[in-house]
Order: sequence, then structure tokens, then C-alpha cells
Amino acid sequence: MLYIGTAVLGSLVQYIHPAHESYFSDKRNLFNTAFVKYGWGWTSILYLPFVTIAFARLDIKKAAPFWFRWLLATLYWYFITQNFVGPSITDRFFTWSGGACSIDDVHDSFTCKVNGGKWSGGHDMSGHCMLLIHASLFLWEELRIGWFNTRLNTRIKEQLSSRLLGIGLIALWFLWWWMLLMTNVYFHTIREKVSGVLFGYFYWIVSYGFVLPLTPFPGVPAQNLQSSL
Repeated sequence: MLYIGTAVLGSLVQYIHPAHESYFSDKRNLFNTAFVKYGWGWTSILYLPFVTIAFARLDIKKAAPFWFRWLLATLYWYFITQNFVGPSITDRFFTWSGGACSIDDVHDSFTCKVNGGKWSGGHDMSGHCMLLIHASLFLWEELRIGWFNTRLNTRIKEQLSSRLLGIGLIALWFLWWWMLLMTNVYFHTIREKVSGVLFGYFYWIVSYGFVLPLTPFPGVPAQNLQSSL
């Protein structure tokens, strides 16, 4: 409920005090261009070494379930936001709802913008909402066992590399929450934000709520680390 509440709070601020300017109202702000733009990359760069070192202790067999769940989450992100056997899901929604590129026969936003076209007229689902919620929920499900299990938490703190990566992941998790709030304060319509939130939650609900707990591989982190706890 945290991210739904954040989206609602940001939208209320937008409604009460619309069109106000700040550092975060400019899409060119450092946090957006250097971090959110490459959000899944930052999530991956910190997550993969952390679970390999802190959870799996450099054991490839123990690390494999974590890597595989990351791969599944990556494929979902890629399928929704990037060109995958044609335009991305976000671009398809945009064109299905009446949007188009000002350049004829161009059907995806990247090609349109690279060639100087204008991508307008359709339902522009909030990719920021989708990405930030998807990444945050993924990190929460994968890492919370390390925060709340005393034995595992102690082991992480005793190893410098694990501790530094853990601090980086916590900082990133808070940054993603803050940028989600800023996205809802300054950008998109309510409908565009709602669709972004729904897609952000969809993978988490289906995978961690129903599918992964029933599978022997990759399972969920608590199953993978049972012998280590």
C-alpha cells in the first residue's frame, strides 16, 4: 500500500498546488537523468553482487535462484517499456488510444523522437511509476529477509562488501520512493499514473503472491536461504 499511498499523496499535491516549479519539476534534474533514466540498471548493479556475496556466499548454485528471479523481473520490465517483437506495451497502449508520431509509418516512441518527430495524442502511461514501483517491490521481496532475520543480518554486517552494498540498496530504495512521489506531483494525468501503478504492481502480485512460492526453482528467498538461517 506504500506506493499506492505515495501516488495518491503526490496527485493530491498536484491537484491542490498545480503547475508550481521546483528542481524536480524539470525533467533534466540530476536524479532523473542520472538515476531514474537508468533505474533498472542501477537496481541490477547493486542487487546482483549483493545477493551473490551476502546471501549465496559466492556459491553459484545458491545464487542461481536469485539470478533467475532477477531475469524474470528484467524480462517483465523490458517487455512493458522497451521494443520487444515490435513496439513496447506502453507504446502500443499509446497508439491504441489514438496517439501517433508526427512522422508517417513510425509506431514507437524511440524511433519517433530520434528522428525529430512528435509523439502525442494518446494515453501516455507513466513509465516512471511502473519502473519505480516494480524495482522497489522487487528489492523488497528479495532483500527483506536479510533485514529482518537476525542471524543473516549479523552475517551481512560483518562483511564490509555486503554492508556497503546493503547500504547502497537501502539508499536506492529510498531514492526510488522519493522520485515516485515527485513523478506524481509534477507529471502525468491521473489515468496515466493509475495505469503505471497497476503495471508496477502486476508482476509483484502475480509472481511473489502466486507463482514463485509454488515452484521448486527459483522459489522465493526464504526457501532459498532456509539452510543458511
